[in-house]
Amino acid sequence: MIFRILIVCSMLLFAGSSYAANESFRFGFMPVYSMYYLHDPDGPTVAKGNITPVSAVGIYDWGRDARIFAHVYYADFTLPASSTNIGQNVKQYGFDGSYQIMWRLTRNFRPWFGLGLGFANETYTTRHTVVSGYVPPGGSYPDRTVENFYGVLNASNQWRLSRFWDMGVHLQLEKPTGDGARVIRAGIYFVF
Repeated sequence: MIFRILIVCSMLLFAGSSYAANESFRFGFMPVYSMYYLHDPDGPTVAKGNITPVSAVGIYDWGRDARIFAHVYYADFTLPASSTNIGQNVKQYGFDGSYQIMWRLTRNFRPWFGLGLGFANETYTTRHTVVSGYVPPGGSYPDRTVENFYGVLNASNQWRLSRFWDMGVHLQLEKPTGDGARVIRAGIYFVF
């Protein structure tokens, strides 16, 4: 419920500010490749890469060399089980926002570097280990749900495609405050 309230409030905030200042808010989408490193209190898991074909991006320009970069996403993937690693189905809904500052390194290369916060709701189901293709006695674990705030560190670079469209690359590191997933994300975003 908290997650839905955060999304609605952030969309209203960005929508309201977009009408106040012309071209100060841009909205778009970003396909993302994410690498997940899960912390499971019941045992080890394997790192898993996942492709999210579409996630929402909002950019609010805040002065000449500063902006707010917001990202809303959904991920759904399965971790494989083994005799030592816990396999599970993972669903994650998340929202993050970061304050980015442009570094003018050269005339044509001006990357953005940012720091921010996020919130994720993660659900882990069908948690188990496998020995010789079967779930052994005691190899099944209860489902769990984790709601976490996390810190965000990111970098972006952006190019103008046309009068209305911009394209950029985005790299982001996420570190949870609790038992959530540490994530590295890389994506290409398109905003108008």
